[in-house]
Amino acid sequence: SISPADGNKQNALSDLVAITFTDRAAREMRDRIRAKCHQRLMNASPEEASQWLEIYRHIDSARVSTIHAFCAALLRQYPVESSLDPNFNVLDDAATETLLAETIDTQLRDNLAQRDEATLALMVDYSLRELRIMLGQFITARHSIDFEEWSGKSPEEIAQAWLAFHESKRNLIAMRKLVSAAEVDRVKRVINTIEPVGDVMAQRFATLRATFAELGDTDRLHEHLQILQDNAQIKGSSPAKDWPDPSERQLFQKEAEKLRKRIKAIQDVGEFDPVEALPVAKYGLQLLEVTRDIVAAYEARKQQLAALDFDDLMIRTKQLLTSTEHPHVSRRVAAGIEHLLIDEFQDTNQLQVELVEALCGERKLSGKLFIVGDFKQSIYRFRQAEPKIFRTLREEMPEGGRLSLTQNFRSQPAIL
Repeated sequence: SISPADGNKQNALSDLVAITFTDRAAREMRDRIRAKCHQRLMNASPEEASQWLEIYRHIDSARVSTIHAFCAALLRQYPVESSLDPNFNVLDDAATETLLAETIDTQLRDNLAQRDEATLALMVDYSLRELRIMLGQFITARHSIDFEEWSGKSPEEIAQAWLAFHESKRNLIAMRKLVSAAEVDRVKRVINTIEPVGDVMAQRFATLRATFAELGDTDRLHEHLQILQDNAQIKGSSPAKDWPDPSERQLFQKEAEKLRKRIKAIQDVGEFDPVEALPVAKYGLQLLEVTRDIVAAYEARKQQLAALDFDDLMIRTKQLLTSTEHPHVSRRVAAGIEHLLIDEFQDTNQLQVELVEALCGERKLSGKLFIVGDFKQSIYRFRQAEPKIFRTLREEMPEGGRLSLTQNFRSQPAIL
């Protein structure tokens, strides 16, 4: 907030930056701020009225906009450092889609005319519509693709890379499922309350306790699963010698059998065969090759039009703020922002977070950054929004700075 006791009101307001995702939301935010300041002006004492009037008159100097509008203004402010024409055009979503569609069609026709092997192979196995959809998915993710790294690989290398990625993810997911499984908790309770007298079951119980304690180690997940399968059973034990109480034996047998079924289900899910993946890897490399041609043509077309799309705005702004050639820019921009508000933060992606970090400098977690979001309301995952980023940044915040918004303005009481 801006206190009437502050000094230069216009400069103070220009140091406030509030960013949201749509033009409509930005207009609504600005209107609400203006209405609140007008209310303060109407209720101000005679001593404070002139100061609130000054704030109200200069409310438009506060930078309230979409992230794309903010980036465009920043790039125009530093055209030399950005290597851009300061009068560049900004393509909206409709213009971007049209230009991309035209570029895809033109490039595919050129590739076919030149008998490009990758394009011909894809056209044989897929319809033109299917090919356009797949290329669109690659093009959407073009800024996160290292074309040079992947283009030099063989289908076999791609399949092995997928296998390694699959194993790392699969192990982590499987471990989480097992650690939180009710079957594990029930077996733990049994082996912690029952003490068999025979050597066989006493050793199995000790092995189970030790393995449960190490379940968080994903590198040994397969080993641990097999150990649990081998020891969560009564086979090989003597009902009379190992189990003085028959009911205890029956209880352990029932819970151990449930645990083994749970482990078997985890082991059976998501097997990956790199040999079967080879055709997909081949198609992926062909798509990558064609995508690279289209991206190059698309970039050339935008350069001819002196235009940037929304992704370009954020990428070029990030490059500007992180450039080692122009460190004065990031320092000056960060110094010109006293407080940075990001609304709907659950819909941000990694690129936008890197932008925020560049804008905040060293003060990200010490009072400069204010974010608002709700993990459950993320709706822009088709634009690479990553709601987990919101959770991660929230956990980084000092505990005193984490506030829960408990008043709901959208849903009816019956729904809540």
